[in-house]
Amino acid sequence: MGKKKILIVTLALLFSNAMAGLDGTIINTALPSIVSNLHGIQYIGWIIAVFLLGMAVATPLWSKLGERIGNRRAYEISTLLFAIASIFQALSSNIIFF
Repeated sequence: MGKKKILIVTLALLFSNAMAGLDGTIINTALPSIVSNLHGIQYIGWIIAVFLLGMAVATPLWSKLGERIGNRRAYEISTLLFAIASIFQALSSNIIFF
């Protein structure tokens, strides 16, 4: 692999690691504000549980998918799904849709 490809792969991995870290810290810092704005304090435990369960289940599934269709394609699909899900969360009008 050339130096340019190694740099691109390294930057992509750093970007995805930063996204995962940001995703994990946002849930802790922004959740109280989100729950108060969407009037769903009774669901705060469920939101955290589903978030952690989703991360635990998604990691091995995306790894297996990467073996089947290629890591680059799996990374692109997962990043696209992350962006789409973030948009839907931002547009949610109540806690159930969030």
